Amino acid sequence: MPLSELLRAWAAASGEGAGSAAPGSLLYLRDWHLQRALETAPATAPRQPLYRVPSYLGGDWMDAFCRTESPEAPADGAGGTPPPLVRFGDEKSDYRFAYVGMPGTWTRLHYDVFGTYSWSFNVCGEKLWYFPTAASNAHILAHHTHGRPLPPDIRVMSGVEYFTVAQRPGDLVFVPSQYLHQVHNVTGETFPLSGGLEVELTVSLNHNWCNAYCMERMVSVFLQDVAALQRYLSREDVCAACGSSEPGQIRAFVDHLLRSGTNWNFASMLSFLSFCERTVRSDSPADAEVQRTTSLLQDLLQHVSLAQRTLFAS
Repeated sequence: MPLSELLRAWAAASGEGAGSAAPGSLLYLRDWHLQRALETAPATAPRQPLYRVPSYLGGDWMDAFCRTESPEAPADGAGGTPPPLVRFGDEKSDYRFAYVGMPGTWTRLHYDVFGTYSWSFNVCGEKLWYFPTAASNAHILAHHTHGRPLPPDIRVMSGVEYFTVAQRPGDLVFVPSQYLHQVHNVTGETFPLSGGLEVELTVSLNHNWCNAYCMERMVSVFLQDVAALQRYLSREDVCAACGSSEPGQIRAFVDHLLRSGTNWNFASMLSFLSFCERTVRSDSPADAEVQRTTSLLQDLLQHVSLAQRTLFAS
């Protein structure tokens, strides 16, 4: 839906009056790549970014990976150039979003993509967050993995304890890796629309991000996706579907299935880990913390590579 059409739907919903259940009031603009759209829009002069990420959030390997240009091989064919990056999603994917919705819109219970961290900054309006307790979070994940869908609303789940967080303008909420949450837009700020109408909207900025502290969880989530695929398909199924029993053909076919269903695969995960390892290693290689992080990434690379080599092994 074009943004102009969404604005017209919001205007129509606002014209129905407060508390109406007009269809437009249920429309929620989510995962809008606003920052990327502004960065890539034609401009006659350099423009300032819409916002800057607070330094206290630390480094973001995900964003660096998504926005770094792939290295080009030298014209003389000399070696030493890293291979082209294989992104998550499509080549233009990034994980910086704006969310805009009327009060009453909400996001169902979930944890964030790829097992990343996330942060959410409220620009205007008020949100109400629902989080399970740590014990309930572990319980839900243990009983609703392996392809079984999560209930959309934590409030209807039996035996689950949860708490709420009210987020007001200027508040930033940090969500740990694989921590479930659902979010409701409660109040908004009034914005003028054409025709003398007004609309009440809640606006937030959100990033999925990662660094050394959640990298093991990301790899674990990826391998869970791989394991889920292996539960539904046998080696015979895969060989019949790709028309070959050759290991390279099987790996390529499985990577196609993974990317189609989950937006990542072995090629992108190995590319990401290699990128992070090169980036960390180039920064003060004699530093003890850098050495520990480099060692962690090398171990994870070996772990994922082994999982790929043994995938649907005969």
